[in-house]
Amino acid sequence: MPLLIGIIVLSCFESLAFLIGRGGYEGASGLDYLAIYIGAPIKNLDTFLQGNIYVNNIFESQTFINLMNGIGPKFHLIQHSIMLDLPFQRVGIYSLGNVYTTFYAFIYDFGYNGVWILVLIMAIISQMVYEAVRSSYKVTSPAYSSLVYSYIATALVMSFFSNRFYEQIFNLSFIKIIIIWMLFKLIFIKVVFDRKEIK
Repeated sequence: MPLLIGIIVLSCFESLAFLIGRGGYEGASGLDYLAIYIGAPIKNLDTFLQGNIYVNNIFESQTFINLMNGIGPKFHLIQHSIMLDLPFQRVGIYSLGNVYTTFYAFIYDFGYNGVWILVLIMAIISQMVYEAVRSSYKVTSPAYSSLVYSYIATALVMSFFSNRFYEQIFNLSFIKIIIIWMLFKLIFIKVVFDRKEIK
């Protein structure tokens, strides 16, 4: 079954490329479009690494952009909203877009030393939440860790294309989501299951 799904996706990739704005290359096959889509982040990162790398101000961070835009103005850490610096790249006639892998933001902000530190933090957080999910056995009442890990897992998958992990997790919106989950569990799930146990 996975093989069949893979064949269908590959055969449709040329059409999908037009939908995401990567189409229009004469003589390009679905496999060519797939190669562009998968190879673009690595090539774009390579192009960035060949230029001059300057370590930036932590308060104007690309890595923690959503956190800084959330709390920065309140604590006067930044004067204006930070914008992502992700220039679009081309190689010949091919547009590679502006995806650079998660390492781009780390190197952009902290240089090469930042890579191993930030990857280590990602790994520790992901592993701790994963272990919390494995140790929670209640089927009737979903653990927060399961919800948090589902959020983290998508960010980890997207790390090949962008800095989704730190953009999503170190974000005021994520804290609000957790508070909403806690209230939902407290009000709806706990009350409902407590009533069932009483009956």
